[in-house]
Amino acid sequence: MTLDEATGDVSHFNDWEVVELLGEGSFASVYLCRREGHAKELRAVKFLDKTKLSRMRTFSAKSSGGKMAVTTAMDQVAEEMAIMKTLDHENIGKFC
Repeated sequence: MTLDEATGDVSHFNDWEVVELLGEGSFASVYLCRREGHAKELRAVKFLDKTKLSRMRTFSAKSSGGKMAVTTAMDQVAEEMAIMKTLDHENIGKFC
């Protein structure tokens, strides 16, 4: 991943060029990206801030033995990724 020196924003990753920021949330940013050398091949790509995700904690009483369970937002992202990996649709990109 390459960062723009002036703004600190992502400018490239792998063989993809970041075209523009589409949206931002508390823990992620979504960018429109273009495959280098393929002007018409565009994708929306979500970049997660692992530091923020690992700091956010959720407490629940779902643990076995009646003890409180502590999870992070990274745990929730891992669950979401596991689900996304099982999906097979032309409009959903595959995880590498």
